[in-house]
Amino acid sequence: ISRLSSSGLVKLRDVEGYPSLFGLNMVEGNDGYLYTLQHAASGYYGTLIRFKPDGSEFSSVRLPLNSVITDSPLAATSQGVFGVSRGAGKNKGFIFKIKSDGSGIDIIYSFQENGSRPECKLLEGRDGFLYGTTRIGGAHDYGVVFKVRSDGQDYTVLHYFDQTGGKHSRSGLVQDKAGYLYGTTEFGGVRGRGVLYKIREDGQEFQKLLDF
Repeated sequence: ISRLSSSGLVKLRDVEGYPSLFGLNMVEGNDGYLYTLQHAASGYYGTLIRFKPDGSEFSSVRLPLNSVITDSPLAATSQGVFGVSRGAGKNKGFIFKIKSDGSGIDIIYSFQENGSRPECKLLEGRDGFLYGTTRIGGAHDYGVVFKVRSDGQDYTVLHYFDQTGGKHSRSGLVQDKAGYLYGTTEFGGVRGRGVLYKIREDGQEFQKLLDF
C-alpha cells in the first residue's frame, strides 16, 4: 500500500497473504479509517483491509467463501461503508455493510429473482436510500434499477431494463440537484452497445438519453 505525496510515492506497508488483487477503489469512512477490498485471483475469496492514512492500525479480515467480491467498488456514505457482491451459484448476490469495528461485513440484503448479480457502486440518495443496478434478473432478466434502505428494508425495483431501453448494467448511478438519477448499460439500445439514461427517485420518467 502506497501514498502519493508532493515528494513522490511513499510505501506505507507490504500486504501479506494469498496472491491477490485489489478492488477498484479505496474509501475513507466517517471513522477516519481507509477501507479497501482484496480478492484472490479466483474471485472466490475476499479480504477486508482497514488502516489509518499514515499506514498505522492496519487490520485485515478474510471474508466468507463465495463472497465473490471482485471489482465492485465500495461506497462511503453518511450511514457507513457499503458494497455489493455478485454472488456465485445459487447465491445471486448481496449488499453488505462493513462493521463499525472493521471486523467483517454484515449482509443487509440478498438478491433473488427480482434483480440479481449486482456489480455497481451504490449511491446514497438525497432521501437516505441506497440506489444501484443489477446485471441480470427482473421481468426480462436484463437487470433492474433498485433502491433499498441502509438496513436492507424496503427493497424496491424502480425500473426493469429491456432490449430497447438498455440492458445488463454494471455501472452505478449519479444524482443531480433535481433528484434525477443517471446511469449507463453495457448492452441494449438501438445498436446493442448500451445506453445513457435517467430516471426519478420514485421510478417515474425513465428516459433514454443516448444510444452508444
